[in-house]
Amino acid sequence: MSSSQKIVIYDQVCVMCSRTILLLQKADSAGILSYTGYQTPEASRLLSEAGLESEAGKYIVYVSKGKFYTRSRAVLEIMRDLGFPWNLLYLFIIVPPFIRNFVYGFIAAHRHRFGGRV
Repeated sequence: MSSSQKIVIYDQVCVMCSRTILLLQKADSAGILSYTGYQTPEASRLLSEAGLESEAGKYIVYVSKGKFYTRSRAVLEIMRDLGFPWNLLYLFIIVPPFIRNFVYGFIAAHRHRFGGRV
C-alpha cells in the first residue's frame, strides 16, 4: 500500500453501508478515495497489518497516509479529506470520542435493521 493511498474499508453485505459508499463516491469529485469490502483479500491484508482483523465487519476503517482510523474518527477523517463543504463536518472532532463513538456504535449495531442485508 502506498502511503498516499486513502482506502475506505466497509461492510459490503450491509445495504446502508453500500448506499453510504455510493454517496461518498458522488462527493469525491477528485477521486481521492478507494473502497474495499471487509470480505476482500486486500481488506484482510490491511486489517491484519493493523491488528484489526478481529474487528472486521463491526465498523468502518479508513486508511489514510499509512494511518488507520476507526469508528467516528474514520468518518470525520473521510469528511475532512473530501474537502469543502464536507470538511466542515470535521468540526465534530471537538465532541468527546466516547460520545461520538456511542452514537456511531448505536448506528453500526443497528445498520442491518435500518438498511437490510444484500
